[in-house]
Amino acid sequence: MSCNKIVDLMCGPIKNLEDLFCWQVPELSWAENVINLKSKTFFSYAGKDWSCKDVPPTNVSKYYSESVPKTLLCHDMKGGYLNDRFVNGAASCDDYKFIHWSGIDIFVYFSHEFITVPPLAWINAGHRHGVPVLGTLITEGEQGEDLWETVLASEEKVQSLISKMNAVCNHYRFDGYLLNIENKINPAKMTSLVTFVSRLKNSLGTDKLVIWYDSVTHPEGKLDWQNELNFLNRAFFEACDGIYLNYGWNEDKLRASISRAGARVTDVFVGVDVFGRGCYGGGEFNSVVAVAKARELNLSIAIFAPAWTHECQNESLDYVQREMKFWEMLWPYLYLHGPASLPFSTSFCQGVGRKTFLEGEALTDSPWYNLAKQEYQLTKPSCIEDVGCNPDIKRCFHYTNQCAYKGGCCLLFAKHTGVNTYRLFMCGFVNDGTVSLKMIFAVKPMDATKKIDYNLVLTVSDSLGPTSELKNNSRRSSRSKNLVLRNSEFLANEEDYSAIIVNSESLKVINNWNINQYRFNYRGILTDISMVVPENCEPFMIGLLQIEKNQFIIADNYF
Repeated sequence: MSCNKIVDLMCGPIKNLEDLFCWQVPELSWAENVINLKSKTFFSYAGKDWSCKDVPPTNVSKYYSESVPKTLLCHDMKGGYLNDRFVNGAASCDDYKFIHWSGIDIFVYFSHEFITVPPLAWINAGHRHGVPVLGTLITEGEQGEDLWETVLASEEKVQSLISKMNAVCNHYRFDGYLLNIENKINPAKMTSLVTFVSRLKNSLGTDKLVIWYDSVTHPEGKLDWQNELNFLNRAFFEACDGIYLNYGWNEDKLRASISRAGARVTDVFVGVDVFGRGCYGGGEFNSVVAVAKARELNLSIAIFAPAWTHECQNESLDYVQREMKFWEMLWPYLYLHGPASLPFSTSFCQGVGRKTFLEGEALTDSPWYNLAKQEYQLTKPSCIEDVGCNPDIKRCFHYTNQCAYKGGCCLLFAKHTGVNTYRLFMCGFVNDGTVSLKMIFAVKPMDATKKIDYNLVLTVSDSLGPTSELKNNSRRSSRSKNLVLRNSEFLANEEDYSAIIVNSESLKVINNWNINQYRFNYRGILTDISMVVPENCEPFMIGLLQIEKNQFIIADNYF
């Protein structure tokens, strides 16, 4: 093939070794639109402890994120590169979308092509939520055997493969590779294969990940899935950041893996195939059985093909209902993270819509799908339902695409569920008290004649202790206070709010959207953002939440 430079305006894979060796940085590339990986909280909440219907937490245990089991999501859907491959999106609104990012630590985009480069849409959606996004190297069958025979024949070819994989990763700004070698390897070349894995990891650096899929064995070079960490795959585990176990494991194999992993036990990812092919528990909605077993043993998990919820939807339970049910079942076993850097802004857009809105005005009436435009999602979105779902399910919020402040949808608080406090975000916004902050909150009543009753509650921890202290103790409780951003005279359970009160300032009204501003200050870490409403609260929409630091300095008056 020709090695001429190309114009790269559609996302796609690199299909073979020749194409990879000829790859050059494109003259025009969608890589220019990739956003940086955002920082996330260095602490986590256990999903079982973080209820969205709860008073703001003042004594909930926080865990050092590096010490808890991780969750990897491997997205394999119909061969990959569907409508998500278009850099500028597609004219559709029924494609698969993922919004449960706060429970995910690593995202892998998977296809059966040689080098899977994650599409812009998924890189940006993951990065915005602080989640690294990995591509895949896969070889299979006789073609895979021939490829590795060629590569491992010389030091020059090995180095060329490493250099090109590094260059592709750096250009498209994704965060590493899952290595999936599902073919036999010449036993005489197995040492070279382990060296390739180690050198690839060293070449990519500490800020990127290399994960090995449990497939070919060392030193025999057989394609023989072990379903555990043992002496036949340990060499690869030691050469990279983790191992993704095949799906045919049992409890004994997991316990054996724990004893062999030593201090790196959270680098062992237990495979869970949502389609249930040979998987513990049978997959589908029973995937929770496998997840629960892995978490019982304090192991990380790798969830494969969760888009089963979309691929296998039916008349009795549509995609959105299936998606929310699936993640609601898994949520108690996940460890949650949130945003940690300011400024922070979200319109709650999912990266899809039937119209496009800006400042509450519909700019177009055309459906669209572009996950690169997805904005930060609630910490627990499985407690949201889309309008049109079963009205008997009591959820905290709806998504509605009939109106939005920006993007394709917004949140709709439409019915009271018997509680007053609704937790929106966990976060880790640090402030030393010398600079004040401001929040912008945009709401719109369903009935323009009705008053919107709500207050916002910010939970501020005085300190979580040094990172080393959290790390050594794994979990820690800290003293917290609540700061009330008042929009209404109503305040439920006032004894729960040892707080100072900040009144809202109305900035403007745009297309019936009320844009309110709050100025406040604190010293410590803002860990939770919640909303309080009265029992007789009228329905209203939420279209924007922004937090940023003011430019001027305040010497005192901090919370």
